[in-house]
Amino acid sequence: MADTDEPSVSGKNSNEIVDESNSVTMLEVLAAEKALEEDANAVLGDSDEKNCTYPQGYIKRQALYACLTCTPPDSGRKAGVCLACSYHCHEDHELVELYTKRNFRCDCGTQVFNGKKCSLLADKPLEPNEKNSYNQNFIGLYCSCNRPYPDPEDDTEDVMIQCIICEDWYHFRHLNTEMNSSTDYSEMICETCVRRNPFLLRYVDLHVNKQEINVDITSVSPIPNPKSVVANVDNPENLPPNEQTVDKETITGAQVETDDSEKQVEVTTEVEGPISSLDKNLTDGTSSSAESAETIPAVVSNCILPVESNELPKIKTLFFNSDWRKQLCKCNNCSMLYKSEGVEFLTDEGDTVLAYEERGKSKEREGQYEQGLRALSSLDRIQQVEALTEYNELKNNLSEYLKKFVENKKIVREEDIKEFFSGLAERKKRKVEPPPYYCR
Repeated sequence: MADTDEPSVSGKNSNEIVDESNSVTMLEVLAAEKALEEDANAVLGDSDEKNCTYPQGYIKRQALYACLTCTPPDSGRKAGVCLACSYHCHEDHELVELYTKRNFRCDCGTQVFNGKKCSLLADKPLEPNEKNSYNQNFIGLYCSCNRPYPDPEDDTEDVMIQCIICEDWYHFRHLNTEMNSSTDYSEMICETCVRRNPFLLRYVDLHVNKQEINVDITSVSPIPNPKSVVANVDNPENLPPNEQTVDKETITGAQVETDDSEKQVEVTTEVEGPISSLDKNLTDGTSSSAESAETIPAVVSNCILPVESNELPKIKTLFFNSDWRKQLCKCNNCSMLYKSEGVEFLTDEGDTVLAYEERGKSKEREGQYEQGLRALSSLDRIQQVEALTEYNELKNNLSEYLKKFVENKKIVREEDIKEFFSGLAERKKRKVEPPPYYCR
């Protein structure tokens, strides 16, 4: 059999070490290690494990942790620390992994920690980070059931999903949905956040679960943007069906140019206020002022936010595919609406957790997989087989050693692990040393 660069996987030749059912190659070990590293990089994103992120300000998205030792749930204080501070300032504390939060600045060392300094930035200002937002996750509670995760009193298997607006995590069974947890979707907005942002219900064609929202899709039509309008004063009844009217009193600072022969009015200004304040006028054509006798029927364009359906939709948890944010209207008035409601990040594709994870996976971190492959490739055939033998021996010995802890329901302590490796080193030493030679 010709030499190869890798040790045999089949276990059916002269290089067979142990039974195939109980063997594992070094490459399989390294491949499993690589998969774990990729998952870790996805969670950590482009976070820095050595430097506190406080000088960077309110970071768009980063891995965060809550320290229940420094800010216990009954203290009334909430705080989040960056990855580096979790390693260097709170390494022996009880930490809650928050996964990621948006627009957050590291709290470590600020006054919320009652005098505990940041080990990485001792001169950090004590003032609290006023723009940080905190929810129940910072005290180790999640979902509408307000329970910890994992919950020691709940043995029901369920997935947890993060709402992209409030960023709380929810058990799938506690979401108001008829959908199955295995359905393909990318992002979720919880029922509470939908109630606060009902305009999201109008994007019915973007909902993965649109059938359960109970919206008459045929009655949904595009809504124009009240930015640049051309109005026919004499003939409002001849306007096309989808065109709406805007009350003259809702238009401020207009520059009006008239031509008596044609009786056309051109309005070249923006309508005051976010589109949510215009929904009534834009859907039923009524004036915002009952006393106003003079209105300007207007044709508005460029806005793609759908008009509200005649049938009142149910308030439901919404699920979306990965590209739904690209299809949100970005006209001036919709942008004003997003800003006023504090959800302007919805139009930022870089805000998504998927984009965050991709940044983490692409970050150049040389892990044990790359190091192991480089070391393995530097060995000759015999050394590779010897390395595989050593690994399988270690695996079998460790499994046998830990079995007694499982059988006796004992906790594995640090000294137990040290004892195991000490014994392993002693056995290896006896194996390597030549037997004593006696002269007769």
